[in-house]
Amino acid sequence: MKLTSASASWPYFLRRKTGSSIAYAFMLFPKEVNVDATVYIQVADEMTLYIDLLNDVLSFYKEYLAGERKNYVYNRAAVTQRSIEDTLRDIAEEAIQANSRVTQVLESSGNMCAVNMWRKFVNGYFAFHFTLKRYHLHESVDVE
Repeated sequence: MKLTSASASWPYFLRRKTGSSIAYAFMLFPKEVNVDATVYIQVADEMTLYIDLLNDVLSFYKEYLAGERKNYVYNRAAVTQRSIEDTLRDIAEEAIQANSRVTQVLESSGNMCAVNMWRKFVNGYFAFHFTLKRYHLHESVDVE
């Protein structure tokens, strides 16, 4: 499929349809945490965005090694007409910003249990990617 800059939202549309981030976001806080629905609804989409984007950054090397080029990073680079390196940087920065927004909203609610659960999830999500050998993140990579 030939992508153009006019199809700017298509890469993320496809990304959301092929991932499970929405399920993670909706199952993150058990009932006992008492996250107010008016707080949660403000961050649900940001959590989904964070999960998607972080996964795309941390999965990129594995996919690159496997020769996979039909993924979010490559699709986004095609529609934005940016390099793969710049696209990865953009995606990483957007993930950082989404995490910051989630954290700020949860902190402003005063529910520190929810804040701590989010932080534990973020740490665990990183650990998941770094401890599974299939992601190859334990390898030393020379970057030119």
